[in-house]
Amino acid sequence: MSNQVFADNSWYICNAHVRANHNDLQNNVHSTAEFLELFMENLLTGANHELKNRYMHIDYSETSQSANPEISKCKNCTLKEFAILREISNNPSITQKALAEAIGKSEQTVKTRTVEL
Repeated sequence: MSNQVFADNSWYICNAHVRANHNDLQNNVHSTAEFLELFMENLLTGANHELKNRYMHIDYSETSQSANPEISKCKNCTLKEFAILREISNNPSITQKALAEAIGKSEQTVKTRTVEL
């Protein structure tokens, strides 16, 4: 086993750990190890589960291809990118500085992510 499989799936693994430990009982969100288990099955048994971050979104829908289809049709967006898109959707004239403050990231991160989007 090499470290490459972890490098190739680093965002997925990070987000899977968050979902495995996140509870928001007021909104009926419960932690689940389902996504970590899919990764481990691929790693240990050679299964071929599709490991997509969008599947971990609380309101993911098979038909929408993203957690919130009104915001984006982005197929491989990270959680940061969805946060950026959400803020832009709410305020189309928002500056990068205000956007960075709103999502708690640096202006450079916002600039990099918006270029990628």
